[in-house]
Amino acid sequence: MAKCWFIWVAPCLVGKFKSVGILGGVQVVAKFLPKKLVNLNWAFVLQGTALTLVGLFLLLPLAVVVALAPAVGQPIYDCLLFQPLKYPKGTYQTLNVKGIKPEEIFFRSHNGGKLHGLLYSLPLAKHIVLLSHGNSGNISQRGHIVDLLLKDGVSVFVYDYAGFGRSEGKTSLETLCKDGRSAYDYLTLVKHLRPDQIILFGESLGTLVTGKLAETVQCAAIILECPLYSLRRIGCDKFSFLSWYPDWAWTNSCKQLDNARALHQKRSPVLLIAGTRDNLTQIKQADELYAAVAAPKVYIRIEGAQHGDAVMMKSPKYKEGLKNFLASL
Repeated sequence: MAKCWFIWVAPCLVGKFKSVGILGGVQVVAKFLPKKLVNLNWAFVLQGTALTLVGLFLLLPLAVVVALAPAVGQPIYDCLLFQPLKYPKGTYQTLNVKGIKPEEIFFRSHNGGKLHGLLYSLPLAKHIVLLSHGNSGNISQRGHIVDLLLKDGVSVFVYDYAGFGRSEGKTSLETLCKDGRSAYDYLTLVKHLRPDQIILFGESLGTLVTGKLAETVQCAAIILECPLYSLRRIGCDKFSFLSWYPDWAWTNSCKQLDNARALHQKRSPVLLIAGTRDNLTQIKQADELYAAVAAPKVYIRIEGAQHGDAVMMKSPKYKEGLKNFLASL
């Protein structure tokens, strides 16, 4: 493509300005520029401008496609996916559950940052639940789940991912599962608990953290509330255009967060809890995940319940099912 007219005119203008000063330069421009513009080959200028605009028009969709590819646009999707509340936002003034004051725990993540957790201990508990929560809020808002678990006679350790609550760092898919492993290591290496005492519990997005953790560690059981089949599946359900991207366009972090794969070979007992009217995770994901689980499994399917709503949490089916599952371990 030939040079645009302004590339040719500009050096001339600069030279005139230098020789006569600013005021003189203005007079020179008023006299000199019209002559140059009249002598321009305007057909050539318009042709070059049109070709430039057509090129930009053709490249723009390609640039958008590249920018939205999961491997390129992960920071965008991280902003959409994670909705953390940083301390002091939350309900930190009411951390006690069933009269139990939690022990505040600070421990190091595998990334070197400081993570925060709450340990609710029952003296005679046989098991402890490691609770990985969903994509929003922080641990101060998980009292309703802690309450159910304490009523059933198990201790609970709930922790915040990096960037949530009082945990340091920035939340990302790359750090999420490492934070879960750090919490598990705290229980086994610092608290000296045996793997067969630990129950892995995931809520919503935390079900993927729990599933990934279950692939690499031993545990007494796995509980998934509002489970996701896989991160890739939920992404394609929410944004249909993501299904167009081939496997190589996805990050390893996206591909590894896959409960169907993680639980297909797992032998620890699995409990799934899902609502038939879940507005965030379609019930068919839970149905298909249940079919993929190879271990001894129980499915609590709550009619009319949405994503962790009051219908689900107050359901006798949920309460009795959870109690019976924990008692069977």
